[in-house]
Amino acid sequence: MAVPAVVPIAHEPDHRTDTIGHYADGQFLATTTHALPDARGEIAARPFRLTIDGVLFGLVAEHHEAGDGEDDRAELLPDGLGFGAPWDGLYDT
Repeated sequence: MAVPAVVPIAHEPDHRTDTIGHYADGQFLATTTHALPDARGEIAARPFRLTIDGVLFGLVAEHHEAGDGEDDRAELLPDGLGFGAPWDGLYDT
């Protein structure tokens, strides 16, 4: 049987598809994955941005003018995690 044009995904509470559903403007699936369960999960990523259905996703760089009292930073969206100097991987919200 061929893969259908639209693949159904069933909501199964307490299983891997327990975070799918509908909201006023559509549907969603939330998931977190990892490839190395014994690793500490520390990664490094280049800034990027992608807008899907009007929602901005990315690691968005925020540059400020010298002397304006603001430090450059990067914001992980849509999670709202902010990264900045000393660029040690720790975040603020």
